[in-house]
Amino acid sequence: MTRILILVNILISLALIPAYLAPYADPGKSSILAFWGLAYPIILFINLLFLLFWLVLWKRYFLISLIFILIGWNYFQKHFNVNLGTQEETVGKGIKIISYNVQNLAKNNLHIQDKEHRMEIFRFLLSESPDILCMQEFYYYGKDTVPLLNDLKDQLHLHYISRKNYYPWHHKIHALVTLSAYPILESGYLTGEKERVFALFSDLLIGKDTVRLYNVHLESIRFGEEDFRFVSELTKQAPENTELREGSRSIFDKLGQAFARRAFQARKLSEHIRQSRYPVIVCGDFNDTPGSFSYNKVAGELTDAFCETGRGYGNTYGGNLPPIRIDYILLDPEFDIQSFKVHKVIDLSDHFPVSAIISLP
Repeated sequence: MTRILILVNILISLALIPAYLAPYADPGKSSILAFWGLAYPIILFINLLFLLFWLVLWKRYFLISLIFILIGWNYFQKHFNVNLGTQEETVGKGIKIISYNVQNLAKNNLHIQDKEHRMEIFRFLLSESPDILCMQEFYYYGKDTVPLLNDLKDQLHLHYISRKNYYPWHHKIHALVTLSAYPILESGYLTGEKERVFALFSDLLIGKDTVRLYNVHLESIRFGEEDFRFVSELTKQAPENTELREGSRSIFDKLGQAFARRAFQARKLSEHIRQSRYPVIVCGDFNDTPGSFSYNKVAGELTDAFCETGRGYGNTYGGNLPPIRIDYILLDPEFDIQSFKVHKVIDLSDHFPVSAIISLP
C-alpha cells in the first residue's frame, strides 16, 4: 500500500511541471498546457495533502511534494502570497486605485436592472474613496444614462472620465469605464476579434508626471447557464455517460477558444505597453489565472501588486466556478506599492473588487 501511495505522490508531483510551463506556451498554437496551468491550484492542493500525510506519519516521503513545490516557488507566490511584513496605514498618503468587474451592475448576465443593487455598488465605492477607478462590464440601459455617470462622478469626486463600449453598435452603456481624480490628457482603446474592445487606455496627468492607465477586460469564457448547471451537478451526482461526454466537450471547447483569444489580446496589449512612453498601470479582469500565458505576457516586467504586498490566497472570482485569481493591478517597477487588498466581504458581483495604494517615486 505504501508503495502505491508513493507512486501516486510522484505522479501528482510530476503533474506540477507542465503547470509551471503553461505561462510560456502560446494557447494560440496549442492549449494543452493552458489546461494544466488552470488546474495548478488543484494539483498543488493534492500535493499539500500528501506532504501533510507523510509528515503526520513522520516519513521522509514528504520531500517528494516539497521539492516539486519549491521548484515552482515563484509560481506558488503568484497564487498564494506568504507575506510576513506589516502594512502601514496609508490612507491619505498615496494614490488609491480600485479595479472592479461590476457584472452589469446587477450581479447577473441577463441585463436585469436593479436600482438598489446598483446603489449598493456605488455606496461601496463611495466608502472606499478611490483616486482612480477602473470598472469592467459597466452596463446601463436606462434613459438617464448620462445623469447616472455624472452623479457617480460627483459622488466620488472623480471628475474625469473615459469610457468605451465593448462593441461599436451598442447605443447604451455596456463598457469599460475609467474615472479619475487626475486630468485625462488622451485616451484610446484596443480591439480584438469582431471589433470587441478589450482595453481602454488613458494618459493621466498626476502632478507634473504623465502616467498611462490601462483598463482591461480580456476575453470571457462565455459559459452559458447549461455549462454552470453541468459543473454544479457534477458535485452533487454523477451524470449519465452521454451527458458527461457532451457537457465536458462543451466546457473544454469554450475554454480552449477563450485561451486562444486571450493569448491574441495579451500579445497585442503587451506590445502596446512596450511602446508606451509613459510609466504604466494595468488594471482589470484578465479572465485568466497567474499560471496563464495571457497573464505572463501582459505582466512582463511589471510588478504585480498582490505579489508585492498581498496576503493569503488571492482569489478574486466569487461566481459559480472554483475560486481563482483573475483580477489584477500591475504597475511599472518605478511605482512604490504601499498596500493591496481583495475585498472579499463584498458580494455584489461575481468578482471581488481589488485595490492598491501606490505612490510615484
